[in-house]
Amino acid sequence: MNQTLIHNFINKHFPEMESVILFGSYIDNPSEANDIDLLLMSKNFHYSSKESFTFENKKINVIKVNLSEVFAILAKHYQQGDFYKLVFAKGIIITDKYKDAQFVKDFIANSYPKDDATIFKFSLNECLFKLTEYTELLNKPTYSIEYYLISYKIVSLLIDWKLFTNKIYHLKSEKNKSRFFNLKFPTENSKITNLITILNNDNQEKFLKELHFVIEEFNIPIQEKYSNDLIFDDYSQSYLILYIERLFDYNEIKQLISKIKSQSKDLQFYIYQVDEENQEKTGCYIVFDNSNLEIENEKINWINYFQNLFQNQQYTFPYNNIFCYPEIKFLGKKNLQLANQLFTDYTNELHNNQLTKENLILNIINTYISKYNINVDGIYNYYLAKLTAKTHTSNYLTPKQKITENIFSKANTANEKIMIGCLKKMDISKFNVEFPIFNDLPLWFHLQLIDILISPLIKNDFEKLFYINCIKKIHD
Repeated sequence: MNQTLIHNFINKHFPEMESVILFGSYIDNPSEANDIDLLLMSKNFHYSSKESFTFENKKINVIKVNLSEVFAILAKHYQQGDFYKLVFAKGIIITDKYKDAQFVKDFIANSYPKDDATIFKFSLNECLFKLTEYTELLNKPTYSIEYYLISYKIVSLLIDWKLFTNKIYHLKSEKNKSRFFNLKFPTENSKITNLITILNNDNQEKFLKELHFVIEEFNIPIQEKYSNDLIFDDYSQSYLILYIERLFDYNEIKQLISKIKSQSKDLQFYIYQVDEENQEKTGCYIVFDNSNLEIENEKINWINYFQNLFQNQQYTFPYNNIFCYPEIKFLGKKNLQLANQLFTDYTNELHNNQLTKENLILNIINTYISKYNINVDGIYNYYLAKLTAKTHTSNYLTPKQKITENIFSKANTANEKIMIGCLKKMDISKFNVEFPIFNDLPLWFHLQLIDILISPLIKNDFEKLFYINCIKKIHD
């Protein structure tokens, strides 16, 4: 293995990189591998992305991951193939200045959730939903290009279905999936090959007829009606999520909390929001503690209540948040329990407290940085990187970030002075939430907790940056 080539590549294109992991076929067969796959971790990546290079006559594929998003990405992909888990688990650490890559590898080895029936159930239901949707589209008049695109998606989903029904769901690479399928399922592979041949011969009528034959052969219940709203049709889970496809301002959040509590004083829940360009889908999330089966026992009443409450909104309940497996996002069950309790207590405080959102955010940040010895500059840089990421231009180091910072500063100078003056006069002694003890966790764990805590108050990342910047200048 030629690590010199890898080091030379990193030194040229990504100098002072914090963590580098080599993965893929180059580990076992460097002489036969067509390319080199690297995962890079850095706080200087404004967002996570992929890029390919040619270096010393070798193709090098790079996955660039922002440090603050590592566990959010792992949580997102847990139910979608665990690709990143395999990268960290089987990859070789080339560089690891601050032991971040080793931290992730240790978590995966010791604390990563085991495969369970939920993952298989989700994979099958998602696959069935898409197959049903795409097949219905083919039964309608379509343009040739659209027909081909949909048809090839169906072919891939047919292979997925066969793999999922045999408890195989880690093969997300199309190359590995096709090779495995050909090797392990030769009979089914011949049927798929025949289907592709018919498609390539531009015989749409014959393709559709053969497709229905394959669906029947694979025992796919395509005639059953599935809705993506019901992918997770199980009201007995410990936590249930209601997802609304929009963001709310603070007064609207307060009203939501009051209305839900008027329906049940005992039901515990918390609310958080996700702005655009994040790992989770943009919108508002209400997470209900259903450990005592309150919603399960009164399911019809709650369904009717939410239908009335959100009659003018696009919402899903129960929502299967495939973009966030919380046990991974919060680094294990213990931290997840502590975080859930913190968020729930905080939501109760929002209901009972009459402080303004400005006073609340000042209390949250000041309490958090004093409790966990976190520098406000770290929080500021986190949101500055988020704002820079939304431009989707430069994705490394600080020049672009400095430009964003200058533009942001000039645009908000007048409002900033007014807000700093208001914040300095505010009382910070009226916030009644007990912050738990989180032992030896990295900064990016705390940053995502802070983001969740302030999201009911401030829905947009650029506005969060404005408030954090004002608080930062008070601390300077």
